[in-house]
Amino acid sequence: MKEKSVFHAALNYPFVYNFVQKLFFRSAISQAFINLMGDYKGLTILDVGCGPGVDSPLFSSAHYYGVDLSQKSIDYANATYGKYGQFFCSSVESLASLNLPKIDIVILKGLLHHLSDDQIKTFFSQVSEVLSVSGRLFSIDPVFIESQHPISHLLVSLDRGFYVRTIPSYLALLDSSKMSLLSQHVLTQSFPPYDRLVMQMGYF
Repeated sequence: MKEKSVFHAALNYPFVYNFVQKLFFRSAISQAFINLMGDYKGLTILDVGCGPGVDSPLFSSAHYYGVDLSQKSIDYANATYGKYGQFFCSSVESLASLNLPKIDIVILKGLLHHLSDDQIKTFFSQVSEVLSVSGRLFSIDPVFIESQHPISHLLVSLDRGFYVRTIPSYLALLDSSKMSLLSQHVLTQSFPPYDRLVMQMGYF
């Protein structure tokens, strides 16, 4: 994955990533996102773009698998959070090769805005092979919206992802796949001002 700057490249180091996540991804927003998943006890969860695995303890009642492209992050996750799940270094295009069990919930926390349209099409194709019949995907990504707070617009613009989109552009990603949109809404945090689009998807 390309980086916009030296600062963005530094986010590949777990301690920098963790600090920035705490600063910009407020706990209330994170909890609101997780609450959308409902009761996941005993379910099988795949966290794509899991970073250094800091969210894995939240899913201790489930069967958790984390995937990330950064070997540094995966090494840290296995060393620090290995008791909460299994972590793999893999691209989104190679999910089918990991021999995972059928997945009930796929978490895409800040992933889609790092992927081009073609990469997302490939990902949807890959994930369809590992998703259970009633499996669902939950995504959350920065978004450009109408009448956006100027600071939110600036911060979203400065995100290290090259593919931050508008709501219609995110929704259009589903048109070329068999993926169905089950729900979507914007989560807005007040400090720092920031807007994120949440989508729940499935093959129904």
